[in-house]
Amino acid sequence: MSLKLLNDDSSFAWFTSENPTYAFLHGWGRSHNDFKYFFDKSDAIFIDLPGFGQSPQPNSVWSPQRYSEWLNRILPSSVRFLVGHSFGGRVAMHYINSYEGIERCILVSTPLVKRDPNDIKKNNLFSIIKQLNKLNLISDTYLETYKKRHGSVDYINADGVMRDILVAAINDDLSEIIKKVNTNVTLIWGDKDVEVPLRVGQEAMSKLRNSRLFVLKGVGHNPFLENPKELEEIINKL
Repeated sequence: MSLKLLNDDSSFAWFTSENPTYAFLHGWGRSHNDFKYFFDKSDAIFIDLPGFGQSPQPNSVWSPQRYSEWLNRILPSSVRFLVGHSFGGRVAMHYINSYEGIERCILVSTPLVKRDPNDIKKNNLFSIIKQLNKLNLISDTYLETYKKRHGSVDYINADGVMRDILVAAINDDLSEIIKKVNTNVTLIWGDKDVEVPLRVGQEAMSKLRNSRLFVLKGVGHNPFLENPKELEEIINKL
């Protein structure tokens, strides 16, 4: 087991096999360390997506689709199962929509359908405030104060190109893509998830052609940290 430089000569991943059958993709602001529980339980590659963990950030704004294109370049051909958490799940969904070779995609707490209308309204207001700032009608100080009061923790903690990448991810609409994919998709959700509520998984399952939904009782948005044993049991049953 070791942390290795990937064939893009920039990014890193933790390998537990020379020919991994699983690939794990972490959520926003996380790293391969979220999957420590699985290090000695699967032949896998645990990837630090560009901009996270040991992997340097992209030099331009990448959409989740762009991340999937990068994934296609570095993913070992032996991989047959993709496991994605939240942001990593977005990347995984774009991957199976664009490329072949994956037998099953396991998505954990992944925002696959449109956001709540109230969140969209807040985002539209923020867009107006940014435009007024560009016109010098609202000060930089006011803009930053608004971001800190109304932005998510992830948005507040991100800066530069990573903040723009986060915005691109938030605005990434997978609701039409999920209707087209033919790959078997397994959805795993915590019933206490407030960041990506269970209703998102339920709605996504109704649109996917080949899917199952597993609900973890008393678990929030980070099942890999909160209840990895039950996750392992589900994955082993598939």
